[in-house]
Amino acid sequence: MIRGYLTAFVVAILTNRGVQVKAPREFFFKFFTPPFPNMSGRNSVATLKGNFSTWDYFPKQGTIQRLKSEHLAHWWNTSGVVITTYSDVTARFLSPALYAGAMRAIGVLPAQGPTPKNSKLGEAFRSAVLPLLMAPNPQLCHVVNKHIRALRSRGTVIGVQMRLGGEKANYPERMFLGPKAVAVFAEKVQAYARRNGLHSGNSVVFVSTDSDFALQALSGLLQAPGEAWVYSVKDWEIGHSAVGKSQGFGDKKRESFMNRAIVDLMVLKESDFLIYSQGSSYGLIAAELQQAYRYPMNASAFLASKGLTCSVFHPRERFGEAVYVSKYFAKKKKKK
Repeated sequence: MIRGYLTAFVVAILTNRGVQVKAPREFFFKFFTPPFPNMSGRNSVATLKGNFSTWDYFPKQGTIQRLKSEHLAHWWNTSGVVITTYSDVTARFLSPALYAGAMRAIGVLPAQGPTPKNSKLGEAFRSAVLPLLMAPNPQLCHVVNKHIRALRSRGTVIGVQMRLGGEKANYPERMFLGPKAVAVFAEKVQAYARRNGLHSGNSVVFVSTDSDFALQALSGLLQAPGEAWVYSVKDWEIGHSAVGKSQGFGDKKRESFMNRAIVDLMVLKESDFLIYSQGSSYGLIAAELQQAYRYPMNASAFLASKGLTCSVFHPRERFGEAVYVSKYFAKKKKKK
């Protein structure tokens, strides 16, 4: 759903309109701290009334062509828009010719310098907005920071985000990378460790996954003398945070899945070296949050000025790097 909120934010900012996101449940306002005072849920008294349009956004060919050629400000003749979407319009479809000027005006892009290509324009927007959007509520914030402190005390943090899918996942869904991909993740961890002289005494491997099987298998492949090299969150159980994947569980279970997913995501962004699953929206957000540290905007300072008392973004001496395990490579390994 975070992708949908990014679409809502870019429409609101670039068209100067009120925007309401239609969501099956108001997870954002339950699990995160809204960064702006006029940001509200659909049941709020601030809900759009009267003069508004509706937009069901899905990246179909006709919509994509229009996005590339016509400024969003001209799409509607109303002061508000109600958006229904799971897709992120900033991923590929922000035309620099249409929006670079506005991005510079609001400070997302530097006042001077070359105009970025489509994907880089969206990347700059997400680097600015994601740290603002993804400020966990105080309870989750304190849990995230507890784990960050524990990991930092171990030295270099290697983050692993494995989405296997299929029968080895903790919930039924299509095959993603598959169980043989665990060995690929292990090889990447070991290769990075060898290049940098790392071991269980001066580093830690933080693992986020959809599968208890994957966690156990990777732990076995990365066994080391002394303190366990692999670290994972144990406050809540592994499950899928998407509504469609968790409907068969009760509210308590679904909330547990969401808490675990948010904490894992916020910890993954602290990785010095992050290995994530290609094609996983969750893994890509983790990588983008990690890389957002390169962006000069200080989200923590802004949020503190708005009353935020706990932040999961912390000063870093150096920026992390991220790589992914490709579906092709994982499947190729599987055939051997």
